[in-house]
Formats: sequence, structure tokens, C-alpha cells
Amino acid sequence: MTPLAAGGNDLSSLRTAAWALGFKLSKEMQSEAIFPQLQARARPRGRLCLAASVAALLWCETAAANGRFPRAQRLMEDESDPARLAIYGTYGLLTTNDRGKTWQHVCEAATGPFAGEAPLLELLPAGRLVLSSETGLRGSTFPACDWRGLLEPELPNSVQDVTRDPANASGLVALLNQPDVNVGYRTALSRSNDAGQTWTESVRVPEQVLAQGLTVDVAASRPERVYLSGLDSAKAGVLARSDDAGTTWQSFAIPGAGATEMPYLAQVDAHDPNRIFVRTDALKDHADQLEPDDALLYSADGGETFVRVLSRRAKLLGFALSPDGETVLLGYGDPVLYAYTVEPDQTGLYRLRTADLVAAPESAATKLEKIFAGSVTCLRWTEHGLYACLAQAEQGFEAGQADDAEFSLSDRQAFTPLLDLKALTPLACKASTSAALCATDPNSGWPAVCNKLGARCAISRDDPAPTDARNGMGSGCGCRLAARYADGSAHALALLAFFGWLRRRSRSRSALAPDVNRGDSTPADRVRSVAQPRDHIYLKNELVEKGGKPLFVRPKGEVWHPTEARLYCP
Repeated sequence: MTPLAAGGNDLSSLRTAAWALGFKLSKEMQSEAIFPQLQARARPRGRLCLAASVAALLWCETAAANGRFPRAQRLMEDESDPARLAIYGTYGLLTTNDRGKTWQHVCEAATGPFAGEAPLLELLPAGRLVLSSETGLRGSTFPACDWRGLLEPELPNSVQDVTRDPANASGLVALLNQPDVNVGYRTALSRSNDAGQTWTESVRVPEQVLAQGLTVDVAASRPERVYLSGLDSAKAGVLARSDDAGTTWQSFAIPGAGATEMPYLAQVDAHDPNRIFVRTDALKDHADQLEPDDALLYSADGGETFVRVLSRRAKLLGFALSPDGETVLLGYGDPVLYAYTVEPDQTGLYRLRTADLVAAPESAATKLEKIFAGSVTCLRWTEHGLYACLAQAEQGFEAGQADDAEFSLSDRQAFTPLLDLKALTPLACKASTSAALCATDPNSGWPAVCNKLGARCAISRDDPAPTDARNGMGSGCGCRLAARYADGSAHALALLAFFGWLRRRSRSRSALAPDVNRGDSTPADRVRSVAQPRDHIYLKNELVEKGGKPLFVRPKGEVWHPTEARLYCP
């Protein structure tokens, strides 16, 4: 799929084209260090207009489902009641009590806003939900009408990951990353034994072991074995392992992983605590086109050595081991983000027998079988079956289920429909609950997402359909569009022209610019490219520096994340 095909209509194509050109320009600016030079020559009002123009364009559709393509990202099953399922997606939380016969939408007005590409969701026994928001972890119990904060650190977006503790049905382990002026990040672990109601004081992971944590997992067959993936102080990929529940640690290199190929724990084999699967998140240039290059890495010795099993020019968004541990499934998909292109023929579901992997990890890719064609954005495999997040536009349904993975490309329909977005309805809650506004809130509720999902916006046959959420809705943080510009067409055309001019101008001035990432001296009020992570551009409010190098932005700063097309207002 080319970037122009992601939108689906003329305006979306304009917006996508503007975004793709802007992203390419920003990459050139980062490599040539020209943004500070141009920014220094701009008047303060000009800088504000640039930020406002970008924000206005990006915000044209952010009122509806964060402005992102509708996509399921994580699916969970209640082990105490398999009829109870939950899906977290770019459109909010979806729940069912009848194994998919009916689904209800729980909006961000209740759960809290979250615009990241790695949502956290756990469904504990008795229908207890824990999920991520931009303030931390929030929780509720089915039917998910009342929500409360569970773990909300002082700085936003500090909860990096959360996983179940296999030693306790109500246990959770959270990985925290908080910016630190002296070392960049402080990585720590915190535990809960009561489904997130209370948490232990966080215990810091030594920076010599791990400088920036990304994911955490606990071995089901050895609960005292804890794994962390992340980066060391040199920004190289590293796996940290503890055999005493986090008291002491060892660290091992993850070959090839680093700041441009981030390592994430995919799963620890439930039957063998030494078998670890790691996926990488990478973007690389292929014939002048930015494309994914996500890989699967495998370790049979607790992370001491790794083998790169395979990679594809698509995003590795789903991974699952069969309950008996005999089969590995990889789900490659297209998140439909404006910043890069996915090869459609490389998306799909791939099957690998564990015996083939164990026998010859280096050549296991030759045994890989593609058994399903189409985008796969999440996987979950339990004793009750295999679940997959798919693409409604491709399959006619958003999520499907199968008894197992013993099917092939020749099968007409591998998955039985589980979720049809068009059949969604808003969750009905009492007026006294935090989710009561979901049915009517124009910014974060059902009116903001129903059109994008293709669902019926009217709550009942007697209710008039609400106004489309794109018509001048605000962001809740002061970012608004005048009604006559609500379709975004003028901004899209203007930004296309602006980026074209800026690109031509930048090439003639690139030799004059200081390099921010080398620490060259530049005024603190310029727009900067911050090294961690490389694809963020921070519009400065309160930039914390050390030795002339940018470290992080305090919560007041506005953060523009290109790969998510979202303007954050923390």
C-alpha cells in the first residue's frame, strides 16, 4: 500500500501526501541538522504559526478515534469466563459478555485518553480490567462503567508496560520509565497483588543493567524469573534477567537491536523459562521508500544468546504460542500510519513448528508457512481457541476466531467473524458512573467514533443521529478548528505547498546548520530533534538540557509524534 492509499478519500489523500512529505522532510532535517537553522531565522510568531498549521492539519480528524485508522491492537480473554472478552483499539475499549454476539464501546471519556501505538490491557479473573491511559493505569470491572486511577505517576506516559504475575491470579508487574536529568531515564518495577488497587514502592533497575526499559515479562513456569528488554546507556539493545523477582540482575546483548531497532519481549514460553521470543520495531529505507523491517529473535538459553529467525517488510504486531507450546504464530500487519509504507504481500499469519525452531534456529525461516493472507494486528491463543485482530476493510470483520491454527491459504475462511465494527453500540451506564457520558460526549464518546467505524450513530431508533464529530469539535486541550476549515482541505493544500518550499530552502542551507544530536550549541527555544526516540519532534515549552544536549520535555510541553499523527497536550 502506498501512503496515498491509506486515507480512502480525496481529503485523506491530501492529508496523507502532506504528512508523507513532511515526515520525509523531517528525516532529512534530522540527518542534515537544518531545522534549528531555519527555526532560528523564523520570528516567534512564525514559529507559532508553523506549529499551529501542523497541529490544525493533524487535528482535522483527531476528535474521532484520535484521528487514526480504526484498528484493533490488543485482545484479551477472561480465564474465569471465556465468554468475556475485551479489545483495545485506536477507537477505544470494546467489551463483550457473550463471546462476541454483541459488543459495547467504552469511550476515552471514561478510560482516559491514549494515543500510543502500544496500548496496555489486562483482563484478570472476575472481569477486572486494567488498561493504559496517558496518565498511567486505570481499572474497572465488567461491565466497565466505573473507572478509577490505579497507578498514575507524577509524569504522564511513565508506565511503559504491565504484565500478569503467574504466581498470583490478581498479581501485576508494572515497568516504569521516568525521565531523569542526570541519566536520561529511571527504570523501575512496581508490583500489585490485588489487581492494581495497591502497589509496592517502585524498585529501581540499575542503570548499568538497563538504561531504558521497554517491556517486562514473567516466566509462567518460574515466577521468580523476570525479563526486561530495552536499551543500555550506549543505546544498544539489551535483555535483563532476574532469578530472584527483581532483587539482582544480569544483562545480555540483543544483537542488531538498538535505538533504531527497538527490542520488545513477545513472549516467554510457558513451559520453558529459558525460551524467549523478542520482536523488533524497525523502519528502514527500501528503494527510497521508508518501510518496516520487523524481525523475530529467539533465545533458548535465557537470553544469553539470540538467533534472528526472520524479518518482513511489515509490522510484527501479533505473536502467539499454542497452549501446548508446539506451534509459533507470527502476525504481520499494516497499522495504516502515514509515515511509512507496508508491503501488502508480506502481511498475514505465519506458522512455525516449535520443533523445527529448536532443532535449527538459524534455518527455521525455511520451515515457515504462510497460512493466512491479510493484515493481522494482534493475536491471542488460549485453551478456548485462537483470536486474531484483522482488518474490517479486507475481511468484512475486525476480529475473528478459530479452533486452532491448522488451516492454510487454500481455506476459504480461516476465521469465524467475532467482531463487526458496524454492529457496535455504546455501553449503557447509569448517570452516576464515569462512563455515562460515553453515549453523548461529542469529543471522546460515541458521537466521535461512530462514523469512522461505520456504525449507526443514533443510540435508538427515536434518537437523531449526532453531528459528525469532525465538524469543528475541540480537542479538550484548546486545539480547535474554525467550522469552515473543519474538512482540512485548505490546510492540507497549504501544508503540501509549505513543505515543498521548506524542503527546497532547507537543501540550500543545510551546510550552515549546527548538529543538535552532536551537542552543538543552539538557542534553547528552537524546535529540536531529540535522540530518544528519533521519530519524535518536540515543540518546546520547558526543555530540560544537560551540557547543551536536550534530555526531555517537561509535561507542559506539547509533543508531536509523527508516526501517530497526533498532537498531545499533556
